[in-house]
Amino acid sequence: MTRFTEAEKSRHVKEYLRSGLSLGEYSRRNGFHPASLRRWKKKFGLSSGEAAGFVEIHALKSGEPKTWGTCIEIRTGDLSIRLPETLAAERLEFIFRLLGLSRVS
Repeated sequence: MTRFTEAEKSRHVKEYLRSGLSLGEYSRRNGFHPASLRRWKKKFGLSSGEAAGFVEIHALKSGEPKTWGTCIEIRTGDLSIRLPETLAAERLEFIFRLLGLSRVS
């Protein structure tokens, strides 16, 4: 039995939602049971209609000037990400899970 990391599960959910394939077909093509993908979708709180709602994340380049007004900035290791302050809490939680952040300060 193959174990998937949280990042792999999240990636599969994202790819499935964007693929246009049925849940069963996507699962077969990627070598896991459809029930696994259903569990992952439930865990990450996503439905098919939310595929277009993924937030685009842009990493900051060194010395890049601020172009937004108020924003949320996430820094972890060498990565710094700015998101609009109007981002829904559910989307922000999803991003934290993608980045493997369990605690926010």
